[in-house]
Amino acid sequence: MQIKNRRGNRLRSIGYILSLFCFLSCIGQLSFFYMQVYREKSDIRQLRHTANIQQGQLQWEDLQKQNADIIGWLTIPGTNIDYPIVQGNDNRYYLTHNFLKEAHYARRYFS
Repeated sequence: MQIKNRRGNRLRSIGYILSLFCFLSCIGQLSFFYMQVYREKSDIRQLRHTANIQQGQLQWEDLQKQNADIIGWLTIPGTNIDYPIVQGNDNRYYLTHNFLKEAHYARRYFS
């Protein structure tokens, strides 16, 4: 009887440890994702400032100095959609990179 209790306690302990590991792993992934989203929003704010979009005039030369792949800017009033549109040689590139050509988790709008 005592052997079954030890085995049950051991299995329960292993279950708790695995559950804790899964929980901490999920917290780490969520933290990484939200840090990427925050960084992306900060980069877009900086690009909007560089492109002088607040005054309604797009400064293409300034944006093209940062990335020659830019072909437009997508803004939909009343929504949070306000992003540059890029077109690279390879459609897969901007699935994993941001406007500044840095490796990035969030995907870009591209054509």
